[in-house]
Amino acid sequence: MKIISPKGDDKFKSDTDSFPAGRLLNLLSTYEKKTLSAEVEILLAEDCTIIDENVVLEVLDEFHAHSVEVTFLGGIDGTIPRHVIINGGLEKKNYFVPDQGLIGVNFSIGRPLRKKIFNAIMEHFNDLASYSFSRFVEIIKSDRVRDICLTYGETEKKLFDISECPNCGSSCISPITVGEGNAITGFLDARHNVYHHCNSCSLVYLSRQVNKNDLGIFYDTFSYDRSQSCEDTLINWDGLNEASNSHFGNHLIGIDNIKSSDSVLDLGCGRGDFLSLARGARPMASLTGVDFHIPDPILDAMKQLNINGFSSDIVDWVKNQKESAAFDIITMWEVIEHLKINDLKSLLHSIKKLLKPDGKLIFSTPDFYDIHGQSLDFWAMAPGEHLYVFNLKFCAHMLSELGYELVDYERESVTTKLPNRWYEYGAETNSTLSGRASSSVIESVLSDDELREKFKQINRKNKVGSELIIIAKAK
Repeated sequence: MKIISPKGDDKFKSDTDSFPAGRLLNLLSTYEKKTLSAEVEILLAEDCTIIDENVVLEVLDEFHAHSVEVTFLGGIDGTIPRHVIINGGLEKKNYFVPDQGLIGVNFSIGRPLRKKIFNAIMEHFNDLASYSFSRFVEIIKSDRVRDICLTYGETEKKLFDISECPNCGSSCISPITVGEGNAITGFLDARHNVYHHCNSCSLVYLSRQVNKNDLGIFYDTFSYDRSQSCEDTLINWDGLNEASNSHFGNHLIGIDNIKSSDSVLDLGCGRGDFLSLARGARPMASLTGVDFHIPDPILDAMKQLNINGFSSDIVDWVKNQKESAAFDIITMWEVIEHLKINDLKSLLHSIKKLLKPDGKLIFSTPDFYDIHGQSLDFWAMAPGEHLYVFNLKFCAHMLSELGYELVDYERESVTTKLPNRWYEYGAETNSTLSGRASSSVIESVLSDDELREKFKQINRKNKVGSELIIIAKAK
């Protein structure tokens, strides 16, 4: 370990075999508080030891108490980093990992799900804390870590290989490399090629999937938090906008298709965001939402807005409806990529009986072939919960086979909605120089409110965007 003082002098040297939290705390405490107002950079050897995330938390707690910001750069967030910068609170830095020595791996555990997966890896490799960083890199490449990622840390769940296209049965398939960091799991090495492309029907599918009965592991509080109270839910609905809801633009397209007194069914309604927006825009519309898990507080919030809510499996719920021709609009926002392909086809078949003669089916899904989806493919590729990644050609063909007519389609891009987030991230983490440069240019455009709006309108006009919105009706 090498410590560089504000003057650039080498003050301390130590071996890299172990690095307990106390050593770092004691080291930093040797600096006077006034000294910490200047930048102090601590450079750690590349082969330093992996440490549990509590080390970082202890250091942060200690120095936040003294109004000193500690920023960890490189390494693994929650483990020993390659670089630590202490800036005395004069400047806050976001945590990015530009170089890990692994293509497509983002080691940040800022999200609860990533922390859960990291803890599962730590438990499986119980001596991981003694491994060098280079050894840890080798562990990350293993099939066991791949499976821990694909089951979201639920190590007892089994995965099954899918060797043939689950849609058409073709064995003419090609592996797909998830190029940049995966935003969901954070630890999946791109070289595992967990997605395959069917060269016959163009479906992109996850090649290792859990059983249908185990799909619920992807929707617990670690990834889809639905624990808020009724009051908090209503407050969140009041504050919905582009910054708070990444699918806000999709929802507006859906609302544009709703007439004042239409009956609307939202399948996979989640926390009810779309329905709350629809209620505000169409006060007289009849609104119904169904999701496999809607907690009572959210159901209570729905009741307050006169929204019918049902906590049920959407495939079974639609199939069991005896009333026919009940809805003018049926929507599914970012739902179909989460369903087994046979369940999806069964659902689409059953939906037809619930649509009125001129009723519309509107759904959105990440589009694999869109340039936004491929450049920031951690959005479209979300292994294990995204079982499939669709595209316009496949959706049009599937709908036609099931008795639907494609009326229109639109596109939105989640990556253009929130400035200084998606492309700033890409500028810091992209594995290629061209990728970092392109992300930097786009990020600068998105940072300007006026330019961002023009950029979005150009994308919409040209129907460019990773989120495909399909509008269809029964033939």
